[in-house]
Amino acid sequence: KKSFEDKASTANTEAYTYYLKAKYKFDNFSNKADIKIAQGLASKSLSLDNSLLESKLLLGKTYFHLYNSKKAKEILYNLIEEAENINNYKIISNSLAELGHHYIMGRDFQKGTDCFKRSLDNANTINDKGCIAICLSQLAWTNVYAGIESHDKAIEVFEMIIILFKELEDDRALVGTNLDLGYCYLALKGQVDKSLKYFKYANDIAKAHQHKNIGLVLGDLGLGIYYTFIGNYKLGDRYLKQSIEN
Repeated sequence: KKSFEDKASTANTEAYTYYLKAKYKFDNFSNKADIKIAQGLASKSLSLDNSLLESKLLLGKTYFHLYNSKKAKEILYNLIEEAENINNYKIISNSLAELGHHYIMGRDFQKGTDCFKRSLDNANTINDKGCIAICLSQLAWTNVYAGIESHDKAIEVFEMIIILFKELEDDRALVGTNLDLGYCYLALKGQVDKSLKYFKYANDIAKAHQHKNIGLVLGDLGLGIYYTFIGNYKLGDRYLKQSIEN
């Protein structure tokens, strides 16, 4: 299958410009105020063209980040229905993935798993590698915690996900996935040397690309966890403090 190319669902250039501004603000937010600005820009985009599904998806994300899950779910479930009517598998899969994250974070593993499985099915239809990788990652963690799959199976999945994110040149996602592998080898397998390799990969990627927000936070956090785990509390404390500062 040919990899799916992300195309906007509108011909309204002004609406799409507001969407791009909203997406940039959201992707690079530093505080709650930034998220509210992104929310306003997404709303402005929809006021110009209410058929721009990408803006609706982004708007739903902002409500989750502002802890209004009721509004976020209302937007996303309506969006899924709208996208299904026109077979927009990209929007369907990404909306379901957002809902899956919400349910998993709320410890509703059954609903979360169902959302991610549906998301994965839709992502596979268009070979959306980014969404496929995200779904596989979340399902792997959920299955480990639920005792459905072995730790070795989870590690195998994460190693496959890294290959996908490298193909996509998604450096931010590579930070998170290397941390996943580092944690697996450290906490689940007890292979400290191997875990350090992945924690260092994550930190190096974050710094090389000057990631703000979650990238550097996670990069330093991973090393902080590692050094604390092996008893080097001084170094572990230094990295943990850096993660807080970032």
